[in-house]
Amino acid sequence: MCLAKADQDWSDIPSKIEVKTYHLFVFEASNLDYGFEHWSRKESKHGKGYKYVMDIPGMSATIRPTMSHQLWTTISCDIIGIPSKLEIV
Repeated sequence: MCLAKADQDWSDIPSKIEVKTYHLFVFEASNLDYGFEHWSRKESKHGKGYKYVMDIPGMSATIRPTMSHQLWTTISCDIIGIPSKLEIV
């Protein structure tokens, strides 16, 4: 499962009554190919450290050691399907 938000669904100046829109994706983990052979190490733009990146058709990911090794992934809906929309007031 993956829960995401799209920047265009949220205002830059949040209010207490603003509707929060999330997108819930439910898919097989095997749809994501994080295989070791896809990764490379790149120096950061500012010359302070490095990050790991991978880019394959329909999917890209980054791991930044400076951010507690968080995994950031961008995936095409062609791979994981269309989400369910959740709106929270």
